[in-house]
Amino acid sequence: EFCDPPSQMVFSKDGAALYLATEGCNYLMVVNTQSNRVEQKIQLDTTIGAFALSPGGFRMYVTSANGSKLYVVNPRTSSVIQTLPIGLNVIISNAKVDPTGSKLYLLSQQRNAVYTIDLANGQVLEKRNIQEPNEILIPETSNKVFIASIRSGAFCFDRQTGSPTQYISK
Repeated sequence: EFCDPPSQMVFSKDGAALYLATEGCNYLMVVNTQSNRVEQKIQLDTTIGAFALSPGGFRMYVTSANGSKLYVVNPRTSSVIQTLPIGLNVIISNAKVDPTGSKLYLLSQQRNAVYTIDLANGQVLEKRNIQEPNEILIPETSNKVFIASIRSGAFCFDRQTGSPTQYISK
């Protein structure tokens, strides 16, 4: 059933569904976590890059593999409800929605960058240069964004003030 090996997974808010993307495919699989079976496929018109679920679980944000488009998906209906041109034209390796649901952070190892996207209109608000970012965490109880880099350690910045990126040292 997989067109390529699975590359990303996200649980639904209630844990009843697992959303699964595979590299080189143009759909997300919706897996029932009780039966461990694919129950649906969310079809897109392009190969998937990265995806993230909103904090409330009501929206899923999926990038095209080349970073040119952002698809807004309703997970309940498994349908694309909006397509936003973001025009990055880079490979996106990871995505995370901030706790307010207003911003999306996209990581590109190809461009050594972390992009902040305004989810209201798909505009790129900011680009931070971080060498080969590979993981992002955004705690609900803090204004900080934490980024892990394959090559240069860990970093953080304040998502509300836009403070300069800080290296996390020993």
